[in-house]
Amino acid sequence: LLAERFDGAKSDAGYRRAALRILLAHDDPRVRAAGIGVLKDTWNDGDERSQATIVGTIASAIGTKNAIVAGTAIEVAPDIYNLLGTNHPLRANLDAAIVSRALTETDVDLSSSLYGVIAKEQIASGAEACRQGLTRHAIRAKAAAECLSKLGEAGKPEPEPPQPPPADVASVIGKKLLWHLQTSRGEIVVDLRPDVAPWAVATIATLTERGFYDGLEFHRDVPNFVIQGGDPTMTGAGGPGFMIPAEPASSADGPGFVAGGVGIADAGRDSGGSQWFIMHSRAPHLDGRYTWIGSVVSGQKSADALLIGDKVVKATIERR
Repeated sequence: LLAERFDGAKSDAGYRRAALRILLAHDDPRVRAAGIGVLKDTWNDGDERSQATIVGTIASAIGTKNAIVAGTAIEVAPDIYNLLGTNHPLRANLDAAIVSRALTETDVDLSSSLYGVIAKEQIASGAEACRQGLTRHAIRAKAAAECLSKLGEAGKPEPEPPQPPPADVASVIGKKLLWHLQTSRGEIVVDLRPDVAPWAVATIATLTERGFYDGLEFHRDVPNFVIQGGDPTMTGAGGPGFMIPAEPASSADGPGFVAGGVGIADAGRDSGGSQWFIMHSRAPHLDGRYTWIGSVVSGQKSADALLIGDKVVKATIERR
């Protein structure tokens, strides 16, 4: 709400500064990320000193451990570069933060975003980070190669071979599995389909039985489309520490992505993990692209009522 008021107070610089201080000091990283996201709107409110403070805040946020804050800062960085112009000395501060994070980042999405900034802003010192990315996950390797190309350097993606997830596929093959999700809005029961997506279902079952999903918030809600959860960081970029192979279904496998359909979220082929989504309505463009793991058989009204911040209180697997 404060971020919305901030956005509405276009002519009141004093109000914006006060609101921004509250946002950036908040305990909730999502609120801090909202503050980072509107920093650029205060660029013309002060002098060069205040602009240097903005750059320092963005650079610090890029290096923070919290993925949602860091991810927002990385998204905002190109806007700050534009405000600085081509030869501004403060560009070096942002360059250093971007390159430092890119050299150590392991997340596929964040790494790819960092490579994109390095390429767009022609940060020559970031070439080594992009070279390192050539031998990582396929999506990351592709982004690294594109980065190097824009820096004027040839780089061939040589992605590491995918490792099988730590899930026992044999334990779900030929079985009937019901996934019970006790949520803030009521119980949802999903009929899982190991015959269609054995790796994904085995992973869901394994993580559920470890208690991985208990207490996690839903971090994405698109009205009349999906509600999404399963991210321990609540950023959309988090996961269990491993990736699972894509298992896109055909129309012969089941109803697919209609209302109540459940799928695995990913950032590209073979990059799924713990995140999943429930459909609010039919979305045929998802068929053949995302892994469908089953359908809601009870509690669709609860699923449709879920909002960002609601939780999976307890998840259990019923094996039959």
